[in-house]
Amino acid sequence: MSVATVTSTMREAGWNVTFHVGHNPWKFAGLFQAPGSDLVTFCDVIDELRLCFEFNARDDDDSEKLWDELAFALISRPSAEQQIPKLVEGNDRRLAVPSLPNRAPKQPDVIKYHLIRHKSCSLPENSPLKEHLEAKCAEHIPHPTRRRDPRYLDPKKTPSDPRYATMPLRRRARPRGSQSPPKRQASDFVSPVKDGPDDGLDAGSMIAPSSMQVDLEVAKKVMDEFRHACGVYASCCAVSGEGDSWVINPTIGPALQACHIVPQNHYHLYPITQDQEDDGDTGYSPRRLQEAWQRTWAPGNGILLMSHLHELFDQRLFSIHPETRRIRAFVPYNVLTKHNGEEARMLDHVDPNALRHHWDMCVMENMTAMMPLLELPTGGTNTPFSPSSELLMTPGSANGSQPESGRAGDPAKRSRPSPGPGHGKEASAQETLDAQEVVTLQHGSDETDAPIPKRRRLHDCEVREIHSPEEWIQDDMLDSYITPFNRKVFLADVNWELQRFKSRSSCS
Repeated sequence: MSVATVTSTMREAGWNVTFHVGHNPWKFAGLFQAPGSDLVTFCDVIDELRLCFEFNARDDDDSEKLWDELAFALISRPSAEQQIPKLVEGNDRRLAVPSLPNRAPKQPDVIKYHLIRHKSCSLPENSPLKEHLEAKCAEHIPHPTRRRDPRYLDPKKTPSDPRYATMPLRRRARPRGSQSPPKRQASDFVSPVKDGPDDGLDAGSMIAPSSMQVDLEVAKKVMDEFRHACGVYASCCAVSGEGDSWVINPTIGPALQACHIVPQNHYHLYPITQDQEDDGDTGYSPRRLQEAWQRTWAPGNGILLMSHLHELFDQRLFSIHPETRRIRAFVPYNVLTKHNGEEARMLDHVDPNALRHHWDMCVMENMTAMMPLLELPTGGTNTPFSPSSELLMTPGSANGSQPESGRAGDPAKRSRPSPGPGHGKEASAQETLDAQEVVTLQHGSDETDAPIPKRRRLHDCEVREIHSPEEWIQDDMLDSYITPFNRKVFLADVNWELQRFKSRSSCS
């Protein structure tokens, strides 16, 4: 199945309610509200704006007052005769956000609201914004900036940090000389939900923390158990109600798939505690990562969806509210709008924290379509804009004052500097090493058990520099006490346990 990429421009094109700021109204955000729907209120809009944006207020107290005094002033006059409030503030923010049917196919009738800071006044309700500004009861707010949420990750991205995104899923090597084919581990159950290669669950694509030992057999078992658990709690799509089989066994029909609410490639973002932004460096805690990974593959993080709805769910085009369980379409796609506002078909075993995470990610993905986050380099400390401390190579910089001839081409034809006094042995040893440049590479096929030796020149290999002893310490090192080599991970585990204790204490 080909997956069409949903761009930020496509998400913005689905807005039928937009929000503006400044003296010259500047559109910075928007949303889609199905015509006649009461799913999104102005209070919800404020909560979602706080989730996505920040205003450069004078101080924190002023920032809180800004959100409390935020008002919506209508700046467009739609062609319809529907009653649309011109100024929404105070208790009126509990009203549903109005929306209008399209003027024509793919031409939304957009309602525009100007965000201002407003205090209670005695002006008539239908007074235009200009009069409120002249009366000094309203003032413009500064242009917002995109808020960086540590939970956010592009839906198609996989974390590049090896502590998060280790893929240790390889076949176990058989002893040399074994002629018997590998035996597949027997499963205690069938996997009725698996739908061929389009199921989206492939053992080879599973990622796990670097501290966990997960091979292909374990990965397949975990995935089968996840599919089976989703089929135990439901037998039809959580959105459409379709997919119930016409036979007794299997009870799950074709094209019905087990779907992760928090994607398995984002397992490290799973909301284990109530406050994911709590103080304490727990990001690299092996205990937290293992618990997050286990919860990602738990039944509470799974629902059944038809294959096309599974794809739209993963692309954050619709979500399920964690409290009301109502379905919200974030774009005017007719596949989704017919289910907008309906209650999802799911049992209470589904983790509301996982639903909240997906809901928040959908809000960020769609409301901030005009302000996508710039991808910052994650490897090393240098950026393309960092000043370079290296000088350009000149013909005389390679070997003193002698240019290096034959730089490109056969390395054997490269000129070597003549050894100085006292360096004869080192030069001879180097020549011996150059003549024995052999490395052993692991064959990429799963059907091959033994590594295939290949001759390869050393200068063609990528050499990984080791910057600190922490990078080469063995994973099985004792972690019962702190050492210079495990201090970061050890303290991360300590902070994680303290955070869990604090979370349990606040709930009791």
